[in-house]
Amino acid sequence: MYYLRCWSFLCAITQFSTDADIIVRKNKMRIILILLSFLSGCRPIVSNRQQVLEYEPVPVTLTGVIWTADFPGPPNYEDIKKGDVAEHHSFLRLRNPVTVKGNPNELANSETETNITDISIQMNSKTEQALLELSKSKTVVVSGTLFHAQTGHHRSLVLMDGTTINLLSNALMKETNDANNGMHRTADRGR
Repeated sequence: MYYLRCWSFLCAITQFSTDADIIVRKNKMRIILILLSFLSGCRPIVSNRQQVLEYEPVPVTLTGVIWTADFPGPPNYEDIKKGDVAEHHSFLRLRNPVTVKGNPNELANSETETNITDISIQMNSKTEQALLELSKSKTVVVSGTLFHAQTGHHRSLVLMDGTTINLLSNALMKETNDANNGMHRTADRGR
């Protein structure tokens, strides 16, 4: 249907006078239609490359929104309403997914994980943990090192041992979002 509309439009804007003229114009229109059909099938080129991060000891700084959730803990790890202890977890939701590259030489962090958007945050100090709780639903910058989930208590595939957390001001948040689309690495070195 699209091609018929294009053909009709091209025919309408062209005036045919002689048979030779008609053939030349039809060939030109065919070329234009072929080009239009080719271009209509093309999509804008968008980079699907994800930022690649590494596990500890490489430090990273990530920007995202804090969210929290409670999961059933001991004794049965099934249902908080039935008496299991609530295990409270804080997560950093990244604007864009990242890939965390595994190190095959390490048992604990050997797996590469792709399309990671949520990272469980574990702050090292009680002060930083309290700030994390106050930062729910706010955009923050968290620094630390990443490690892979190891136990059933780890509620995301990738976790962060956080060392610092800072709330972004509105002006800085706009700058950060514009500059690096919501996240960046502090170290660009390998192991």
